Amino acid sequence: MGRLNEETPGVDVDRTDRNLLSVSFYGKGGIGKSTVTCNLSAAFARRGLAVLQVGCDPKHDSVSRLVNGRPVLPVLEHLFHPSGGDPAEGARPPYLHEGLWGIACVEAGGPEPGMGCAGRGIDLALDHLRSTGVVDSGFDVMLLDVLGDVVCGGFAAPLRRGFGQTVCIVTSDEVISLYAANNIARMVANHAGDGARLAGLIVNKRSSDPTQELLERFARRLGTTILATIPFDPLLAAASDRFHTVLEESPEAPISQRFHALADRLLGEAVGAASIPTPLGDPEFAAFFGAPSAPEESAPRLGEIAGVAEDRGAEADPDSGWFEGGDAARARMARLLNVAPADPAGEGG
Repeated sequence: MGRLNEETPGVDVDRTDRNLLSVSFYGKGGIGKSTVTCNLSAAFARRGLAVLQVGCDPKHDSVSRLVNGRPVLPVLEHLFHPSGGDPAEGARPPYLHEGLWGIACVEAGGPEPGMGCAGRGIDLALDHLRSTGVVDSGFDVMLLDVLGDVVCGGFAAPLRRGFGQTVCIVTSDEVISLYAANNIARMVANHAGDGARLAGLIVNKRSSDPTQELLERFARRLGTTILATIPFDPLLAAASDRFHTVLEESPEAPISQRFHALADRLLGEAVGAASIPTPLGDPEFAAFFGAPSAPEESAPRLGEIAGVAEDRGAEADPDSGWFEGGDAARARMARLLNVAPADPAGEGG
């Protein structure tokens, strides 16, 4: 399958023996992951590479800047509400859409807001793409744009499933965004056994404050690097508002060259240099950015939390299954928090 439009403009490159470059992009919601991913897809396509972009977000709006904003059929919509049956052998699946310069565009989709598990939906969609051979169809580059506020293990599906195990974190220079980046680094470290590695940070700047030195120190503390800094640029914002990439509208502009440079870096040394990150604990993160430290005793241990359940056991609804008392309460809380239960005598970790 490869590139959907063989007339894609750009300089042809030698793809002999080229392995699939597969990268996941994570970051706080609204930070510009999709804008960055779409413009990078365009930069790779301009090099004559066959590009597949997969949106892993129930909003299914990752590829909008590659398809002029038109709605696209998500994978899960096709699986659970099929129309017209399965495509003929060799035909393009109906959820595989041709975008700018022949880029193959896929949206995983997901449940309605407040209904079902979005992470499970991503799991199902990626399994389908693999089982039907879509990801093995001759693409040179696969970019996964993943819902970035890590709230459950479902959003680590690309890492667990062997997709996009090289991770780029998109962040701004705002502390709350860097806090999310630190949490994502934790996720990468937790899945290091599955092959996950962090290539670096992509800073999508929201201000003109001279914070670059602080950002570089933060990256070093995570054990990684800043791959690119994308300054605020009205050309990028205007193109994005029109559901276009800036490479399409202003190919010679300096902001477009930033994306070309990032594409070159990912094709070059960045993936090979990707490593297991060293994220900060919450107190260390707060101290790093100048917040006052909380007293140690202010953080309750698991045994103390479960002890509240034990104390209230007599007055709680016995059918609730929550305030069961004693070891049962500790064990239940441990399961919920996915940690080892506290020592019943209060002396354990």
